[in-house]
Amino acid sequence: MFRISLKGSRTTLGDIGEADLKILVDQFEEEHSNDRDYFVNADSLQLLVEAGISPDFADMLRIALANAGAGDGDGIDIVWQRV
Repeated sequence: MFRISLKGSRTTLGDIGEADLKILVDQFEEEHSNDRDYFVNADSLQLLVEAGISPDFADMLRIALANAGAGDGDGIDIVWQRV
């Protein structure tokens, strides 16, 4: 399992499995091999959904975006860690 949190505040959003993590990592450009943080907005969430993330992971990200008050171009920074 992998824990998804908001970067900075470290507020836990929830846990995901290996398949969701693989899609997340594959869809985003990594700055280095140990990169574990990603910027997610409405557009990138749609790309993740189209790539096949689970409905639970999609809902987790939608709720986090809504709670952050993220508009069209705004988003959140998330980070993952193995649990």
